Amino acid sequence: MVGIRRAIALLLLGFYVTQFGMTALLGPDEFFPAYLGLALCYGLAFIGLADEWFWARWFAIGVGNFGSLMLLVLLQIGMEPILAFFGFTHLAITVLLSGEGMAARYEYSEQTSERWNLQEESLILLRRAVKSAGSTIPLLILYALMPRPEFFTFGTAAVALAGWGGLMALTAWPGSSATKLVRVGPLP
Repeated sequence: MVGIRRAIALLLLGFYVTQFGMTALLGPDEFFPAYLGLALCYGLAFIGLADEWFWARWFAIGVGNFGSLMLLVLLQIGMEPILAFFGFTHLAITVLLSGEGMAARYEYSEQTSERWNLQEESLILLRRAVKSAGSTIPLLILYALMPRPEFFTFGTAAVALAGWGGLMALTAWPGSSATKLVRVGPLP
């Protein structure tokens, strides 16, 4: 059943690549960057899963988790067919790609162990990071590329610059007991 489950997950991912790509091309011009970014994100999940990249299953599960969050919106606004379809198809992607049989095809395959030689602890950390990236990247694409009022854009840019300046200075915010975030130099 691993092949059938993978094929259905690829079908759903391919549907969303096509949907977001066509919406980017045919929709309003101000939404073009956001929908193109989503099409590319889903396209990466589709290509990676089809080519059996060892981390692609995790990324596709993360993308499925992103879309499954729409099911929580249904609790607030009631049954909306489009949101229900979006949420349940993404939940299906997550469920279809779960399990040991699917893991044996991707991260536990012989090709992966020969090429990458990852230890179990490293594999667990990498799995968490890639799943998190898969669920966060679509949100970041929507947040960064959807049109918004100019005041909101300038306010966000100001906060981002302040945070970047704090990271570059490698100091904690004023009033904090910490003075350095990162220690540079040899350990004692």
